[in-house]
Amino acid sequence: MARGWTGILAGVLALYSGPLAAQAVTPGAPPSPGPVLASADLRDGTDLSGPWHYSIDPFRSGIAGFHGGMPDAGQQRWRDVDIRAAMAKDSRVLYEFDLAHSPLTSLPSSWLTQAPKLRHYDGLMWFQRTFAAPEVRKGRYFLRFGAANYATIVYLNGKQVGRHEGGFTPFAFDVTRLLRDGQNQITVGVDSQATEATVPPPVTDWENYGGITRPVRLIATPDTYVDDAWVRLTRDGKMAVDVHLDGPEAANRAVRLRIAELGL
Repeated sequence: MARGWTGILAGVLALYSGPLAAQAVTPGAPPSPGPVLASADLRDGTDLSGPWHYSIDPFRSGIAGFHGGMPDAGQQRWRDVDIRAAMAKDSRVLYEFDLAHSPLTSLPSSWLTQAPKLRHYDGLMWFQRTFAAPEVRKGRYFLRFGAANYATIVYLNGKQVGRHEGGFTPFAFDVTRLLRDGQNQITVGVDSQATEATVPPPVTDWENYGGITRPVRLIATPDTYVDDAWVRLTRDGKMAVDVHLDGPEAANRAVRLRIAELGL
């Protein structure tokens, strides 16, 4: 049986999609459910683990400027621009950060292990790298994060693709229309600072390991794909299946379940 989102699933997903920080929540604006991408590790994709550039942002200047306005151009670490070339072209333009030439770290990991000076850093960190898009693309493409602690904002080629809140849950964003031929730039802001509205709250008895702590992958799917599925036995010994399809041909689509090991 193919069907849409259930109320329970939508409610659960609402807990896992949110703004970068609790203080940035827009009143009355509920988060939008994101894709589940069940069995994501078994899907075709490109692993983006490995070296990423990083830059600390203790004053969150990359999120908002003075009085909460748009950050100054020199603080916008996600911009898809050759910063050195831009400064050479116009001496009045001042970029305080150049992520393309910043120090490197290996992801997934927590920044607590990167350098002694980051051992007790608690706040916003930016990560960036480039990757090659598949030369032949068909279907849809998602950036899927295994986990990032705690609140995350993601940009692809200078465009914001989504936000997530929750340090231990996977999340994904559809980036099909933002991918371009050749090299693509992904920039991720991760904020580990806890508030009264986060899990855990500010006072805890364990370390808050900030960073992109589980793998990042670019996952490929058909235009219409199985986003989530639940297979279980009923009390009378029958098999019940709920399937959520996502895509332009999801409505009234026939679904077939095959379990090769059981010959079903």
